[in-house]
Amino acid sequence: MTESKLGNLPLNQVISIKETAFNGGDTIDTYAFHLSEGGNLNLALTDVSFKDKFHISLYEDIDGNGKFSPSIDKYIQDSTTAYVLNDDFGNFFNGDQSIYMSNLKPGNYLAFVDLDSSNDGSASYKFLASNTTRESNILAATVDFGVYLGTPSGFSNHHLNDKHTSDIYKLNVPTGKHVKVTLTESTGQAQMNDIKDVGQDHIDTNYQEIVNHSTGSGQTKTLTIDSGEHYLQVFGVPGQDLATQVQFSSFF
Repeated sequence: MTESKLGNLPLNQVISIKETAFNGGDTIDTYAFHLSEGGNLNLALTDVSFKDKFHISLYEDIDGNGKFSPSIDKYIQDSTTAYVLNDDFGNFFNGDQSIYMSNLKPGNYLAFVDLDSSNDGSASYKFLASNTTRESNILAATVDFGVYLGTPSGFSNHHLNDKHTSDIYKLNVPTGKHVKVTLTESTGQAQMNDIKDVGQDHIDTNYQEIVNHSTGSGQTKTLTIDSGEHYLQVFGVPGQDLATQVQFSSFF
């Protein structure tokens, strides 16, 4: 087990760590960190090695010792596994893992990265963590289209709340093509950002990589995506439970 102490997560900055876990032995890495003020906690695994599976488990470190105390520390939740549409294996191997939460109280926390299965005896990933005052600045997919094929696609009844503040759709649009995205949500509070990962590091640095915002008022918002690789971020507001519908059009 690798034990890493990250200290206090500074507001609106991303901590990025490249790690390797090995199968056949102890396959859990632990990251201890502190939140000096509440905000939006964002944790992710990206760049997962081929045909390998991990997940993140988040705990509150009640005794603050940076180590797991089973009878004391409080489980919070596990990560969301990216839904990979072009996964020929049907097992969603090497998909991103993410936890996007809000309204966590200041305190000490532990994130466990657990290797579920390995293809060849070793596995690697990138671990990302941030505490933000607004939507996530980490770009880890919850839905991964790969190359978008132009077939209209819809995702309904996806809930945004304090335990899941964002859905991030990753898609690569072919040259010369455009896709219209429509977001429907009954209260009109959900929004969309179109983000291009300029640094190819899964980080929206200083929120400067947002290339477009949704437009429209009320229950329906729209956004047009051009060619290239995009992260479409759908996000809500703290303290609300919002049921969203997101529709991707055919090419135009």
